[in-house]
Amino acid sequence: MATNFTSLALVIPASKAIAASHTSFPEREALILILVFIVTTPVWLPIALTAVAPGPAARFLGAIENLIKTRGRQLTQALLLLLGLFLTGRGIIHLV
Repeated sequence: MATNFTSLALVIPASKAIAASHTSFPEREALILILVFIVTTPVWLPIALTAVAPGPAARFLGAIENLIKTRGRQLTQALLLLLGLFLTGRGIIHLV
């Protein structure tokens, strides 16, 4: 995941926001754990789904694979656009 630049584009702003937040140590640790949970989801979720329900998981993961093959570029562009809009809005709010 560290070499996946799309993931880095999402994780770095979240890490900076957590580091700059004026929260106590336990709250910051909880936010970091949530971030790690979200970032590692592509690794553990398919394994967990396959362990719980092999048949439906195979169909679901096959559908996700097909979606990524056909619309992967558009999905990535849409997610990055949403992230950019969110960060721009957040920056404008902090300036005001």
